[in-house]
Amino acid sequence: MKKKILFSILLALSALNIIYADENEKNNSTVATPNTNYEEKFNSESDDNVTFDKKILGSNIIFGDKVEASGEVKGINLIFGNNVISKNNNDYGFVFGNNVTISGNTNNDGAIFGNNVTIDDTTTIGRDVAIFANTLTISGHFGRNIEVYASNVNIKGATISGNITIHSDTITIDDKTTIKGTLKYPSNIAENNLTIEKGSQISNTKTYEVEEKEESTSTIIWEKLTNLIGLLIVFSALYLLVPNLYKQNIDLLKSFGYGVITLLLVPIAILLLLISIFGLSLGLLLLALYILIICTSTILVGPLLGEMIYNKIQKNNQNKYLVGLLGITILYILKQIPILGGVVTFITISIAFGLILSLLKRNKK
Repeated sequence: MKKKILFSILLALSALNIIYADENEKNNSTVATPNTNYEEKFNSESDDNVTFDKKILGSNIIFGDKVEASGEVKGINLIFGNNVISKNNNDYGFVFGNNVTISGNTNNDGAIFGNNVTIDDTTTIGRDVAIFANTLTISGHFGRNIEVYASNVNIKGATISGNITIHSDTITIDDKTTIKGTLKYPSNIAENNLTIEKGSQISNTKTYEVEEKEESTSTIIWEKLTNLIGLLIVFSALYLLVPNLYKQNIDLLKSFGYGVITLLLVPIAILLLLISIFGLSLGLLLLALYILIICTSTILVGPLLGEMIYNKIQKNNQNKYLVGLLGITILYILKQIPILGGVVTFITISIAFGLILSLLKRNKK
Protein backbone atom coordinates (compact mmCIF):
# COMPACT_ATOMS: atom_id res chain seq x y z
CA MET A 1 0.00 0.00 0.00
CA LYS A 2 2.89 2.34 0.86
CA LYS A 3 4.37 1.87 -2.59
CA LYS A 4 1.03 2.62 -4.19
CA ILE A 5 0.64 5.82 -2.14
CA LEU A 6 4.15 6.97 -3.00
CA PHE A 7 3.60 6.09 -6.65
CA SER A 8 0.38 8.14 -6.73
CA ILE A 9 2.10 11.13 -5.13
CA LEU A 10 5.07 10.93 -7.47
CA LEU A 11 2.76 10.53 -10.46
CA ALA A 12 0.81 13.65 -9.50
CA LEU A 13 3.99 15.64 -8.96
CA SER A 14 5.33 14.36 -12.26
CA ALA A 15 2.15 15.58 -13.93
CA LEU A 16 2.73 19.03 -12.46
CA ASN A 17 6.31 18.98 -13.72
CA ILE A 18 5.08 18.06 -17.22
CA ILE A 19 2.87 21.16 -17.10
CA TYR A 20 5.89 23.25 -16.09
CA ALA A 21 7.94 21.70 -18.90
CA ASP A 22 5.23 22.39 -21.49
CA GLU A 23 4.97 25.97 -20.25
CA ASN A 24 8.72 26.45 -20.57
CA GLU A 25 8.69 24.93 -24.06
CA LYS A 26 6.08 27.45 -25.16
CA ASN A 27 8.12 30.31 -23.75
CA ASN A 28 11.37 28.99 -25.24
CA SER A 29 10.23 27.25 -28.42
CA THR A 30 13.27 28.29 -30.39
CA VAL A 31 15.90 27.44 -27.77
CA ALA A 32 16.45 23.93 -26.43
CA THR A 33 18.27 24.13 -23.09
CA PRO A 34 19.62 20.85 -21.72
CA ASN A 35 19.00 20.15 -18.03
CA THR A 36 22.13 18.08 -17.47
CA ASN A 37 22.91 19.90 -14.22
CA TYR A 38 19.56 19.04 -12.63
CA GLU A 39 18.54 15.92 -10.73
CA GLU A 40 15.29 14.78 -12.36
CA LYS A 41 13.37 13.48 -9.38
CA PHE A 42 11.10 14.24 -6.44
CA ASN A 43 13.46 15.13 -3.58
CA SER A 44 12.87 15.07 0.19
CA GLU A 45 15.24 15.77 3.10
CA SER A 46 14.78 15.83 6.88
CA ASP A 47 17.23 16.38 9.76
CA ASP A 48 17.84 18.69 12.72
CA ASN A 49 20.03 20.90 10.54
CA VAL A 50 19.43 20.85 6.79
CA THR A 51 21.57 22.63 4.20
CA PHE A 52 20.02 22.36 0.74
CA ASP A 53 21.94 23.43 -2.37
CA LYS A 54 20.81 20.96 -5.02
CA LYS A 55 19.28 21.60 -8.43
CA ILE A 56 16.06 19.64 -8.72
CA LEU A 57 14.01 19.20 -11.88
CA GLY A 58 10.89 18.24 -9.97
CA SER A 59 9.39 19.06 -6.59
CA ASN A 60 11.13 19.23 -3.24
CA ILE A 61 10.17 18.98 0.45
CA ILE A 62 12.43 19.79 3.44
CA PHE A 63 11.85 19.27 7.20
CA GLY A 64 14.28 20.45 9.89
CA ASP A 65 14.85 22.51 13.02
CA LYS A 66 17.35 24.77 11.25
CA VAL A 67 17.03 24.94 7.47
CA GLU A 68 19.23 26.90 5.07
CA ALA A 69 18.24 26.42 1.44
CA SER A 70 20.06 27.95 -1.52
CA GLY A 71 19.33 25.45 -4.27
CA GLU A 72 17.10 25.56 -7.32
CA VAL A 73 13.78 23.76 -7.71
CA LYS A 74 11.95 23.53 -11.03
CA GLY A 75 8.64 22.65 -9.42
CA ILE A 76 6.92 22.99 -6.02
CA ASN A 77 9.28 23.71 -3.11
CA LEU A 78 8.01 23.04 0.45
CA ILE A 79 10.14 24.00 3.47
CA PHE A 80 9.21 23.34 7.12
CA GLY A 81 11.44 24.35 10.03
CA ASN A 82 11.92 26.32 13.20
CA ASN A 83 14.56 28.69 11.84
CA VAL A 84 14.43 28.94 8.05
CA ILE A 85 16.66 30.86 5.66
CA SER A 86 15.40 30.42 2.11
CA LYS A 87 17.66 31.64 -0.70
CA ASN A 88 16.07 29.25 -3.17
CA ASN A 89 15.25 29.81 -6.80
CA ASN A 90 12.02 27.92 -7.41
CA ASP A 91 8.88 27.89 -9.51
CA TYR A 92 6.43 27.73 -6.58
CA GLY A 93 7.58 28.32 -3.00
CA PHE A 94 5.84 27.46 0.30
CA VAL A 95 7.66 28.12 3.59
CA PHE A 96 6.46 27.27 7.11
CA GLY A 97 8.52 28.21 10.18
CA ASN A 98 8.98 30.17 13.37
CA ASN A 99 11.72 32.56 12.27
CA VAL A 100 11.72 32.88 8.49
CA THR A 101 14.03 34.87 6.22
CA ILE A 102 13.33 34.92 2.47
CA SER A 103 16.00 36.11 0.04
CA GLY A 104 15.53 34.15 -3.16
CA ASN A 105 13.56 34.06 -6.37
CA THR A 106 10.12 32.51 -6.90
CA ASN A 107 9.07 32.54 -10.52
CA ASN A 108 5.33 32.13 -9.92
CA ASP A 109 3.23 32.01 -6.73
CA GLY A 110 4.02 31.32 -3.09
CA ALA A 111 2.85 31.31 0.53
CA ILE A 112 4.75 32.04 3.74
CA PHE A 113 3.66 31.07 7.25
CA GLY A 114 5.72 32.15 10.28
CA ASN A 115 6.03 33.98 13.57
CA ASN A 116 8.77 36.43 12.60
CA VAL A 117 9.04 36.78 8.82
CA THR A 118 11.53 38.90 6.90
CA ILE A 119 11.48 39.22 3.10
CA ASP A 120 14.70 41.02 2.23
CA ASP A 121 15.52 43.34 -0.66
CA THR A 122 17.11 40.62 -2.83
CA THR A 123 13.81 38.71 -3.03
CA THR A 124 11.77 38.49 -6.24
CA ILE A 125 8.35 36.85 -6.44
CA GLY A 126 6.97 36.73 -9.97
CA ARG A 127 3.25 36.53 -9.26
CA ASP A 128 1.01 36.35 -6.16
CA VAL A 129 1.97 35.57 -2.56
CA ALA A 130 0.03 35.09 0.69
CA ILE A 131 1.81 35.82 3.97
CA PHE A 132 0.68 34.84 7.49
CA ALA A 133 2.88 36.14 10.32
CA ASN A 134 3.05 37.83 13.69
CA THR A 135 5.79 40.32 12.83
CA LEU A 136 6.45 40.91 9.14
CA THR A 137 9.05 42.96 7.26
CA ILE A 138 8.64 43.22 3.48
CA SER A 139 11.27 44.35 0.98
CA GLY A 140 12.07 43.00 -2.46
CA HIS A 141 10.16 42.92 -5.75
CA PHE A 142 6.69 41.48 -6.34
CA GLY A 143 5.24 40.90 -9.80
CA ARG A 144 1.56 40.90 -8.84
CA ASN A 145 -0.54 40.88 -5.67
CA ILE A 146 0.21 40.35 -1.96
CA GLU A 147 -2.28 39.26 0.72
CA VAL A 148 -1.02 39.81 4.28
CA TYR A 149 -2.34 38.65 7.66
CA ALA A 150 -0.09 39.87 10.50
CA SER A 151 -0.05 41.76 13.80
CA ASN A 152 2.71 44.13 12.76
CA VAL A 153 3.62 44.95 9.13
CA ASN A 154 6.68 46.97 8.10
CA ILE A 155 7.19 47.62 4.36
CA LYS A 156 10.72 48.83 3.63
CA GLY A 157 11.69 49.72 0.08
CA ALA A 158 9.48 47.09 -1.56
CA THR A 159 8.37 47.35 -5.19
CA ILE A 160 4.88 45.89 -5.69
CA SER A 161 3.55 45.80 -9.25
CA GLY A 162 0.04 44.76 -8.22
CA ASN A 163 -2.19 45.31 -5.19
CA ILE A 164 -1.42 44.66 -1.54
CA THR A 165 -4.18 43.92 0.97
CA ILE A 166 -3.11 44.11 4.60
CA HIS A 167 -5.03 42.68 7.54
CA SER A 168 -3.13 44.12 10.51
CA ASP A 169 -3.32 46.35 13.58
CA THR A 170 -0.03 48.16 12.89
CA ILE A 171 1.27 49.20 9.44
CA THR A 172 4.43 51.15 8.56
CA ILE A 173 5.40 52.01 4.96
CA ASP A 174 8.71 53.79 4.37
CA ASP A 175 9.55 56.48 1.81
CA LYS A 176 11.35 54.08 -0.57
CA THR A 177 8.32 51.84 -1.17
CA THR A 178 6.54 51.70 -4.52
CA ILE A 179 3.04 50.24 -4.91
CA LYS A 180 1.86 50.40 -8.53
CA GLY A 181 -1.57 48.97 -7.70
CA THR A 182 -3.84 49.62 -4.72
CA LEU A 183 -2.95 49.58 -1.04
CA LYS A 184 -5.87 48.23 1.03
CA TYR A 185 -5.98 48.27 4.83
CA PRO A 186 -8.67 48.15 7.58
CA SER A 187 -10.81 51.24 8.00
CA ASN A 188 -10.77 50.89 11.80
CA ILE A 189 -6.97 50.91 12.22
CA ALA A 190 -5.85 53.39 14.89
CA GLU A 191 -4.39 56.59 13.45
CA ASN A 192 -1.14 56.27 15.42
CA ASN A 193 -0.74 52.67 14.20
CA LEU A 194 -0.69 53.65 10.51
CA THR A 195 2.46 55.30 9.14
CA ILE A 196 2.86 56.07 5.43
CA GLU A 197 5.99 58.14 4.99
CA LYS A 198 6.20 60.99 2.51
CA GLY A 199 8.10 59.94 -0.56
CA SER A 200 6.46 56.54 -0.86
CA GLN A 201 4.90 56.05 -4.29
CA ILE A 202 1.43 54.54 -3.98
CA SER A 203 -0.92 54.70 -6.97
CA ASN A 204 -4.13 54.23 -5.01
CA THR A 205 -5.21 53.76 -1.41
CA LYS A 206 -8.43 52.18 -0.17
CA THR A 207 -9.83 51.05 3.14
CA TYR A 208 -12.17 48.15 3.71
CA GLU A 209 -14.77 47.74 6.41
CA VAL A 210 -14.13 45.21 9.14
CA GLU A 211 -17.24 43.43 10.33
CA GLU A 212 -17.61 43.90 14.05
CA LYS A 213 -19.82 41.33 15.71
CA GLU A 214 -21.88 42.73 18.53
CA GLU A 215 -22.02 39.43 20.38
CA SER A 216 -21.49 39.61 24.11
CA THR A 217 -18.49 37.93 25.72
CA SER A 218 -20.74 35.37 27.40
CA THR A 219 -22.32 34.47 24.03
CA ILE A 220 -18.92 33.97 22.41
CA ILE A 221 -17.68 31.82 25.30
CA TRP A 222 -20.85 29.71 25.22
CA GLU A 223 -20.51 29.20 21.46
CA LYS A 224 -16.87 28.09 21.81
CA LEU A 225 -17.78 25.81 24.70
CA THR A 226 -20.61 24.10 22.84
CA ASN A 227 -18.33 23.55 19.85
CA LEU A 228 -15.77 21.88 22.13
CA ILE A 229 -18.43 19.71 23.75
CA GLY A 230 -19.60 18.64 20.29
CA LEU A 231 -16.04 17.60 19.36
CA LEU A 232 -15.67 15.61 22.57
CA ILE A 233 -18.99 13.82 21.95
CA VAL A 234 -17.95 12.87 18.40
CA PHE A 235 -14.57 11.66 19.72
CA SER A 236 -16.32 9.52 22.34
CA ALA A 237 -18.46 7.90 19.63
CA LEU A 238 -15.45 7.26 17.38
CA TYR A 239 -13.45 5.85 20.29
CA LEU A 240 -16.20 3.30 20.96
CA LEU A 241 -16.96 2.47 17.31
CA VAL A 242 -13.46 2.59 15.78
CA PRO A 243 -10.99 2.03 18.64
CA ASN A 244 -8.19 1.00 16.25
CA LEU A 245 -8.12 4.56 14.98
CA TYR A 246 -6.46 5.60 18.24
CA LYS A 247 -4.16 2.59 18.76
CA GLN A 248 -1.65 3.29 16.03
CA ASN A 249 2.02 4.11 16.50
CA ILE A 250 2.31 7.27 14.45
CA ASP A 251 5.45 8.93 13.12
CA LEU A 252 4.23 12.53 13.35
CA LEU A 253 6.91 13.98 11.08
CA LYS A 254 6.26 11.43 8.35
CA SER A 255 2.48 11.75 8.74
CA PHE A 256 2.76 15.53 8.49
CA GLY A 257 4.87 15.27 5.33
CA TYR A 258 2.56 12.82 3.57
CA GLY A 259 -0.44 14.80 4.83
CA VAL A 260 0.81 18.11 3.37
CA ILE A 261 1.36 16.50 -0.03
CA THR A 262 -2.07 14.83 0.09
CA LEU A 263 -3.73 18.07 1.20
CA LEU A 264 -2.27 19.88 -1.81
CA LEU A 265 -2.71 17.18 -4.45
CA VAL A 266 -6.14 15.72 -3.68
CA PRO A 267 -7.97 18.90 -4.85
CA ILE A 268 -6.19 18.53 -8.19
CA ALA A 269 -7.39 14.92 -8.46
CA ILE A 270 -10.92 15.99 -7.50
CA LEU A 271 -10.95 18.70 -10.16
CA LEU A 272 -9.74 16.29 -12.84
CA LEU A 273 -12.41 13.76 -11.87
CA LEU A 274 -15.19 16.37 -11.82
CA ILE A 275 -14.39 17.60 -15.32
CA SER A 276 -13.97 14.09 -16.74
CA ILE A 277 -16.80 12.20 -18.42
CA PHE A 278 -16.90 9.14 -16.15
CA GLY A 279 -15.35 10.44 -12.94
CA LEU A 280 -18.07 12.77 -11.61
CA SER A 281 -19.43 10.37 -8.96
CA LEU A 282 -15.96 9.41 -7.75
CA GLY A 283 -14.93 13.07 -7.70
CA LEU A 284 -17.93 14.02 -5.53
CA LEU A 285 -17.23 11.10 -3.18
CA LEU A 286 -13.56 12.10 -2.89
CA LEU A 287 -14.60 15.71 -2.25
CA ALA A 288 -16.94 14.60 0.55
CA LEU A 289 -14.17 12.51 2.16
CA TYR A 290 -11.71 15.38 1.82
CA ILE A 291 -14.07 17.78 3.62
CA LEU A 292 -14.89 15.15 6.26
CA ILE A 293 -11.23 14.64 7.16
CA ILE A 294 -10.72 18.40 7.44
CA CYS A 295 -13.78 18.77 9.70
CA THR A 296 -12.72 15.88 11.96
CA SER A 297 -9.00 16.70 12.04
CA THR A 298 -9.10 17.98 15.63
CA ILE A 299 -10.56 14.75 17.02
CA LEU A 300 -8.14 12.67 14.94
CA VAL A 301 -4.98 14.53 15.98
CA GLY A 302 -5.95 15.79 19.47
CA PRO A 303 -5.42 12.39 21.15
CA LEU A 304 -1.86 12.27 19.74
CA LEU A 305 -1.12 15.65 21.32
CA GLY A 306 -2.66 14.48 24.61
CA GLU A 307 -0.49 11.35 24.57
CA MET A 308 2.67 13.38 23.97
CA ILE A 309 1.86 15.71 26.89
CA TYR A 310 0.87 12.85 29.20
CA ASN A 311 4.08 10.92 28.44
CA LYS A 312 6.10 13.94 29.55
CA ILE A 313 4.34 13.86 32.92
CA GLN A 314 3.78 10.15 33.56
CA LYS A 315 5.07 7.15 31.63
CA ASN A 316 2.56 4.49 32.71
CA ASN A 317 -1.10 3.84 33.61
CA GLN A 318 -2.28 5.77 30.58
CA ASN A 319 -6.04 5.98 29.98
CA LYS A 320 -6.21 6.64 26.23
CA TYR A 321 -9.78 7.93 26.40
CA LEU A 322 -9.02 10.58 29.06
CA VAL A 323 -5.75 11.44 27.32
CA GLY A 324 -7.74 11.92 24.10
CA LEU A 325 -10.15 14.31 25.81
CA LEU A 326 -7.20 16.27 27.21
CA GLY A 327 -5.44 16.52 23.83
CA ILE A 328 -8.56 17.60 21.93
CA THR A 329 -9.27 20.31 24.51
CA ILE A 330 -5.73 21.71 24.35
CA LEU A 331 -5.66 21.60 20.55
CA TYR A 332 -9.04 23.35 20.33
CA ILE A 333 -7.81 26.14 22.63
CA LEU A 334 -4.64 26.60 20.56
CA LYS A 335 -6.72 26.95 17.39
CA GLN A 336 -8.61 29.89 18.90
CA ILE A 337 -5.43 32.01 19.19
CA PRO A 338 -5.20 34.60 16.37
CA ILE A 339 -2.55 33.85 13.70
CA LEU A 340 -1.10 30.93 15.69
CA GLY A 341 -4.48 29.25 15.35
CA GLY A 342 -4.17 29.30 11.56
CA VAL A 343 -0.76 27.61 11.67
CA VAL A 344 -1.99 25.04 14.22
CA THR A 345 -5.04 24.31 12.04
CA PHE A 346 -2.89 23.70 8.96
CA ILE A 347 -0.56 21.36 10.87
CA THR A 348 -3.53 19.53 12.41
CA ILE A 349 -5.26 18.97 9.07
CA SER A 350 -2.00 17.78 7.47
CA ILE A 351 -1.33 15.24 10.24
CA ALA A 352 -4.96 14.06 10.00
CA PHE A 353 -4.49 13.19 6.32
CA GLY A 354 -1.25 11.39 7.17
CA LEU A 355 -3.04 9.49 9.93
CA ILE A 356 -5.72 8.29 7.53
CA LEU A 357 -3.04 7.11 5.08
CA SER A 358 -1.34 5.16 7.90
CA LEU A 359 -4.66 3.53 8.83
CA LEU A 360 -5.30 2.50 5.22
CA LYS A 361 -1.82 1.01 5.02
CA ARG A 362 -2.31 -1.03 8.19
CA ASN A 363 -5.73 -2.31 7.12
CA LYS A 364 -4.28 -3.34 3.74
CA LYS A 365 -1.76 -5.53 5.52
